[in-house]
Amino acid sequence: MPGELAALEGQRLQAVELLEWAGEDMAQGAVAVGFIFPEDRVAIYNALDENGIEVGPPDRRYVRHKLGV
Repeated sequence: MPGELAALEGQRLQAVELLEWAGEDMAQGAVAVGFIFPEDRVAIYNALDENGIEVGPPDRRYVRHKLGV
């Protein structure tokens, strides 16, 4: 994971989105924050007792809400 995040260094942030979990489990409705870069994406999410970081496209069970312009 550190290498994947380091690869984003210097890339311009293109967009920010809220990712609403729509899975059929206890996390339904939870919101993650997604950051979109030219070559990849990063999501910060609630991993119960800590924050989680996921690099790559979001799970298909997320409903994406773009922020900004």
